[in-house]
Amino acid sequence: MLGNEVDHLRKEFVDYITENETIIGVEDYNKNPNNIKELQEKIKNPIFPHILRFQGKIGVAPKLVVLATLLGARHVDFVGIDGRPRGVEVGEISHHSFQEGKRFSMPYPCDNFLAHYKCLKFYLENKIGKGVVYRNLGKGHELNLSGEAF
Repeated sequence: MLGNEVDHLRKEFVDYITENETIIGVEDYNKNPNNIKELQEKIKNPIFPHILRFQGKIGVAPKLVVLATLLGARHVDFVGIDGRPRGVEVGEISHHSFQEGKRFSMPYPCDNFLAHYKCLKFYLENKIGKGVVYRNLGKGHELNLSGEAF
């Protein structure tokens, strides 16, 4: 899934997706749509637009879990669904499980993130992913708030 933080023409990115024949989904892309056209002209990989049924404001990783479920995965391991660590305020720079120095710009308190994670878990387990096994590989990490829900 191509998101807003990806430099779509960065050599390392283009080389990686070309070498691995990556299929690229585009959803909730807020940059210039010509960027996607430009990428399509540079690579032969399939690029498809899509809209998922989950529009939480807790990052892109939950959407990847939803996408894996909708594509038929029976077991989904995930990492990086962290939320804002407890005690970190809006605009404050903090560590993230995989991204040091991340500035947390979402104005939601930790409890709102946690409520979204609980809604995501309910949606996955009761609506679209009955019988699917979900495993939060980040559970227990000090910066992983979603471990309280999953």
